[in-house]
Amino acid sequence: MKVEEAFLPAVAPGTLEHWLKNDYYPNDDAYLFAIAEAMREEYQAVVDAGFLLQIDDPDLPDGWQIYPHMSVAEYRKYAELRVDALNHALRDLAPERVRFHTCWGSYHGPHKYDIPLRDIVDLILKVLG
Repeated sequence: MKVEEAFLPAVAPGTLEHWLKNDYYPNDDAYLFAIAEAMREEYQAVVDAGFLLQIDDPDLPDGWQIYPHMSVAEYRKYAELRVDALNHALRDLAPERVRFHTCWGSYHGPHKYDIPLRDIVDLILKVLG
C-alpha cells in the first residue's frame, strides 16, 4: 500500500486556553502566548516526523457562545488575538506542512446562536497568512 501523506492533529493555543486555568501569568495575553510557545515544540515535532500538522481549533467560532455579552467587533478582537498566538506558534513551519480545521460542531445542542462565518472568515484565512 502506498501512502501519499499522513497527518497528526494538534490543538490550537486558543482552544487549550479555553480549558485550562491561568494561575501563574500576569494576564491572559501572556498566558495565551506562553501556551503558544509551548505548543510550538509539539507542532515542530509533528512536522519534523514527516507528518502534516492539522491544527484543530473548534473554539475559534465556538468561543462566541462563551462570551454572549461581546459584540461582533469585540469577539473579532478576541478571536484575532488567538489567531495571532497560533501564527506565533507556527512561525517557523512551512505553510504547506500545516492545515487548519475549525468547526461549529463542537458541542451537542442547537447551533442557533453561532457566529456567522461571514463575521470571522477573514480571521480563519489569516492562519499562516
